[in-house]
Amino acid sequence: MEVIASKPRTARLGALLQESEALLVELQEAGGMDRLWRWYFRLAGRIG
Repeated sequence: MEVIASKPRTARLGALLQESEALLVELQEAGGMDRLWRWYFRLAGRIG
């Protein structure tokens, strides 16, 4: 019998996005941020 998982809640999706962005910031800072990610994080309000 196969069980269909319920849809993730909006709050959980928001938390997952924040976790993913935090990891991306960490990885980009460690390797030297390229132009795309630098602008992404500026526009997203993650860095100054």
